[in-house]
Amino acid sequence: KYLHGGILDDFKCYYPAAYRPLVEALSTDRVDGARGMGGQTVCVIGGGVSGIVTLRTLLAEGFDVTLLEARDRVGGVWSTGYVGQGAQSPSWFYEFSEFPVGDRYPLFMKKEDLCSYIDDYVRRHHFVKRVSHFKLGPHIRCNVLVKDLENLDGKAWRVTTEDGHQRVFDKVVICTGLFRKKHIPNFPGMDQTKVKVFHSSDCSDRSAFTGKDVVFVGYGKSTLDLMNELKDEVKSTTFVYREKRWPLPGNLWKISIIHVMFCRAFEWLLPSYYTEEKPRSSLYQLFTAVWWWLWEHVLDWQHGLTAAGMRPDSPFVGDIFHNQFVVPEGTYERIAAGEISSTGFMKYSSTAIDASGGSSYCLGLNIWVGHSAFLLISDAKQATMTEFTKDGVLLTTGEQICCDAVVLGTGFEAAMEILPPECKEKLICDKGEGPWLHRHIVHPDFMHLAFVGWASTNISISTSTLQALWLAGLWKGRISTTASDMRHDIAKYRRWALERIPPTPQRPCTIFLYIDLYHDQLIEDLGVSKYLHGGLFDDFILYCPATYRPLAMTEGEHSRLPPREANGIGFNLDGLTKKQHFAIGRINPAIRRASDVPLPASCRSYFIFLHMLHSDSPTDSPRADNVAIPPEVTDAEKKALEVLKNLLVDTIAQYPGSNTMPEVFGDVRLLMFLRVAKNDPQKAATQFKEFLVWRRERNVDDIRADILEKKMSFDEVPNIKKASYYLPFNPCLRDPTGEPSRAKDGSFIYCERLGMIETNGFVGEVSDDEFSEMFIYLSELGQLLIHDHHNRTGELASFMLAIDVGGAPTASWANPKLCKAVVNRMGSAGRLRETFYPGQVSKVCFLNAPWIFDTFFKLLRPFLPKDSLSKVKIFRPGDEGIMSLVDPKNVPAFLGGSCDSPLGQVPETGRLLNDRFGLGTAEVETVTIAKGQSMQIPLTVKKGDIVSWAFGVDAQDILFGVEVRAQKDGQMTSEFVVPLEKCSSHRSVRGQYTSLTDGRLVLVFDNTSSWIRSRTVHYRYEIVSAEEAAKLDAKVASVETTYCV
Repeated sequence: KYLHGGILDDFKCYYPAAYRPLVEALSTDRVDGARGMGGQTVCVIGGGVSGIVTLRTLLAEGFDVTLLEARDRVGGVWSTGYVGQGAQSPSWFYEFSEFPVGDRYPLFMKKEDLCSYIDDYVRRHHFVKRVSHFKLGPHIRCNVLVKDLENLDGKAWRVTTEDGHQRVFDKVVICTGLFRKKHIPNFPGMDQTKVKVFHSSDCSDRSAFTGKDVVFVGYGKSTLDLMNELKDEVKSTTFVYREKRWPLPGNLWKISIIHVMFCRAFEWLLPSYYTEEKPRSSLYQLFTAVWWWLWEHVLDWQHGLTAAGMRPDSPFVGDIFHNQFVVPEGTYERIAAGEISSTGFMKYSSTAIDASGGSSYCLGLNIWVGHSAFLLISDAKQATMTEFTKDGVLLTTGEQICCDAVVLGTGFEAAMEILPPECKEKLICDKGEGPWLHRHIVHPDFMHLAFVGWASTNISISTSTLQALWLAGLWKGRISTTASDMRHDIAKYRRWALERIPPTPQRPCTIFLYIDLYHDQLIEDLGVSKYLHGGLFDDFILYCPATYRPLAMTEGEHSRLPPREANGIGFNLDGLTKKQHFAIGRINPAIRRASDVPLPASCRSYFIFLHMLHSDSPTDSPRADNVAIPPEVTDAEKKALEVLKNLLVDTIAQYPGSNTMPEVFGDVRLLMFLRVAKNDPQKAATQFKEFLVWRRERNVDDIRADILEKKMSFDEVPNIKKASYYLPFNPCLRDPTGEPSRAKDGSFIYCERLGMIETNGFVGEVSDDEFSEMFIYLSELGQLLIHDHHNRTGELASFMLAIDVGGAPTASWANPKLCKAVVNRMGSAGRLRETFYPGQVSKVCFLNAPWIFDTFFKLLRPFLPKDSLSKVKIFRPGDEGIMSLVDPKNVPAFLGGSCDSPLGQVPETGRLLNDRFGLGTAEVETVTIAKGQSMQIPLTVKKGDIVSWAFGVDAQDILFGVEVRAQKDGQMTSEFVVPLEKCSSHRSVRGQYTSLTDGRLVLVFDNTSSWIRSRTVHYRYEIVSAEEAAKLDAKVASVETTYCV
């Protein structure tokens, strides 16, 4: 209040000029000066409908807001666009909640109508706050392009515009959305062709297409709109699309499709949302299957899809995460009549290979487009563009289409370039997907940076309105949540999205038909009942923009709304958090694994944790047992240990080399035998003598010497690679600091996922002697590392193994004979471990165990000692699993715990190992292949080129083969040089092929044999020309040193 300043301020006159600095500081042109003097300053970037509603909402909450728009007017995608562009929803379904369209505009508004409506909202709309009236116009700055954002220590943001001006704001909201940057693939020959190339958003002049042969690319709304809008101008139309898509009818059985699809009851028929905890019953699934079967047949009948040859091969429910659109009237009739020539793309594929090593997503087309190489899926007669010729385009079938113009409905890319590097690193994963946000709005690491309008829905204005209300509630403190809750929610949604939604950079923003469930989350977070209609049949009533009018017209207090709880507005999310189930292996792949080849279940799992205790192999000579007995050893145990040592003094003295093997004869090893014998020295002495006899019979001392001489690691153990080929495991959790993770009982914990088991191979190809030798090697190596850990820390190490068997198919155990053979082998290994290596394993836990697992364990039970049985714990799907084993305060928030540390304590960051298949970290692609479909990667090769590949499958199995395609006598020939063969999960598959001719080599991943599950494949490939190979061979030959490649 002391505007004059100084010690005599109270004695100075306060006349109008004294307040001039304050007035100037609060001016919207002097944003920096407003900081700390009342409302916080907010910069809204983007003047589309999302930016407009965010500006209005934040102004109503008392924030000092400035909106920056790059174009010369507000309106977003509606301010520029193609001829005839408009909303496909009626005006009452696409309006600002507090500013109804009314009768001023047509039922289905074109872009000119929408721009006028938005201008009316900005120009005329006002709201009341206390006694002041504000209009939106004075807060909008057009023709201001934001070039850069800088995070000022998490307290403010410096916004740099194209003209070089810089302004500092307390908070920033990015409302540029998903349709900001046009995506135009760089096809070969594009710069030399005579054909005019248009992006769909640039087709605003009808005369440019008059009398022209036009090729339209992409099965999206813009392409279909333009084909129908320009049908009278163009000479001919060729429709090139990647996959047939299910359209949305205007009406279904004379019922408006909007009333059918935009109520909660419709979402009951969709696959479960990520917030749904309980699995659905078989009867429920049968009902939904019948419903969708009827739905598809009604759509086919209404649109004549089969007659036009446009009925999709995929089910309708598989299309729910793609842009749904209402096909313009008459489109399929024109295709059936031959007025539109259609050239099909392939069935849906989730990725394409870019010749430069990258790929880009086309939102409008909902496909992946690469540089010149595209995925071909099954029928070779179907194709897409590969390049431009002088007077047309060339398809992958070899067909050339002569044309005057090409319209690319290849969509848009989200504008993320303005984000600072630290934001991109946190918000966007290594596959380019992002941003991953809590409620699709904020990230816990950047609470003063928000995104509104990035959630892809069918009623974007209503969604943006609710997002802006939610954001205002968060920044005003009415939403009580924690950073750990946010991280957990992001991780939970991400796991669901990775499983349900096709892999695209926009996958984190995809909602579509789950719109009501998403809106319910935003409303309930504000402390308001989600049942805005009220009544028994609320779930069956349409939720349209007018439904949210009471929310949008509040002044930020929400006091007139029905409270969610009787005690008022706002609630603490901490008190409402439900039990979270630990889903192993569903998080961001970002951590390296210790070894390239996974080890077998029966031996590797409970030893791999020792590799974390000591990153190197054991030293040449183990250090003496110079560490005192740990303090937790009781006096009774100490006395019994002295008795045991006296009983064994002669036996140990007579054993060759006993003084050089402290891990075998030291106090710690004897203490383990003593504890197994219930502190009975006589019984422990007898068991230890049997152990020494067994060591002589199996030459275990020679095995120990071999391990030390070769400085052997787990991956170098004899027969390990052979066994892991048929019984693969994937270590999915590890402490990033190198220290072991702790369970509640103090033991170390290690988690693995069971892969696709090949029981026949495990029993038939790996003999009992080979398995036994491998197990002894691993046991002995583990004991050496346990001893080394004790010497370094003074701790007695034991291990708890958690195995996720949820992804292991039960069909592998259908053969009783094979099952019995495996049971016998595993039982023998368990007895050997408990008898001769006591104390290494404290507990074995099986997570997400199917019902058949109980049957299998009953077969195994008679072959295991009672002590072993007491260490086994089975968790069925839905149980707490690992959360009952580990203190939640040590578990990272996104795994269901409450640890706020960015790394967490147990079990590390929870991320998948980035290189679990040994593929390397560079240029590794990840793709999910839907059930009943396949993926092909065509590679253009020349004679002598060497093509190498490597890949791994997350779960189950997949068929893989390599096909050669070449032109011969004017015809396309194909031959599988690597026949299709089943490849199991958690196994690294590698190979190479030297091309004998010029042509195309196709890597084929076939999932058509599965009608239930999709497959996720991680792969990379490399092409080395004959010249490059010759140079490399010459270089290697010139070096005398022998290399192991």
